[in-house]
Amino acid sequence: MQGILMLAQELDYENIQKYTLVIGAKDRGVPRLASNLTVNLEVQDVNDNPPVFEREEYAVSVLESLPANSQFLQVTAHDKDTGNNARLTYTIREKEFENVFGVFPNSGSLYLKEVSVWVCEGV
Repeated sequence: MQGILMLAQELDYENIQKYTLVIGAKDRGVPRLASNLTVNLEVQDVNDNPPVFEREEYAVSVLESLPANSQFLQVTAHDKDTGNNARLTYTIREKEFENVFGVFPNSGSLYLKEVSVWVCEGV
């Protein structure tokens, strides 16, 4: 005889990482025989949580006399996932700024790529 274990709902690694199930079975024979089986279940993390920045908004003034390659801002985000799923990579998405500003992908540190005159309207 065999059985099937099925989940009634999804498991979430961030809530509970390990479960211990004790499964019991008994027959209707004479004498009745019974047995227990312990199943240890380890939940694996999936990338189901988006990263969140420490602040909703960052504001910084950059001096026009700041030389190229100067770091001027550190941003930090956190992810509730673990392991590789929590690894963050920072990028600048706006193409219009990619020649002016850079970001170190692993640290979130922003730096001035080149010294130039530029105007940002609507800020």
